[in-house]
Amino acid sequence: MSHKHLRRSELEQAIATALRASLEGDLRTTNEEKLRDITNFVQQAPEYQVLLNDKYRARLERKIPPGCTTEKLDEHLLRLRREIEDEVRREV
Repeated sequence: MSHKHLRRSELEQAIATALRASLEGDLRTTNEEKLRDITNFVQQAPEYQVLLNDKYRARLERKIPPGCTTEKLDEHLLRLRREIEDEVRREV
């Protein structure tokens, strides 16, 4: 009888993949609502306009929690914008 030993990272990855698949519809709805809230906020705070670029969409979905207050959303967007600016400076 052969037993395959899974590494913890492999197990965590498999669990994350299974959860993502089963929650895909809910996650899509949550992300759409979150992006709508961010877009509405950015209309009042144009300094974050660059973050609405498609290349940053995945980061917004990953790093900005849903249901933020206006103050918290401002904090998260500022932090994300600074991360991106730092990355751009390192690339130059």
